[in-house]
Amino acid sequence: MAFIDGHREDLGIEPICRELAVAPSSCHEHAARKAGSVGAGPFRWESTETPLRPA
Repeated sequence: MAFIDGHREDLGIEPICRELAVAPSSCHEHAARKAGSVGAGPFRWESTETPLRPA
C-alpha cells in the first residue's frame, strides 16, 4: 500500500491496482481505515426477520 500511496497522485489508484492485480476497493478500504473513517469496519450481513424457504 505504501507504493500506491506514494504514486496515487501521479498515476491514479485504478491503473496502479490493475497492474498490481489488487482490487481498487481494497485500496479505498485501506485508506478509509488509515483515516479512521466511519464505516471502515468489516461488512456484516443482516439477518432477515423471516427464514427464507425454497419456492
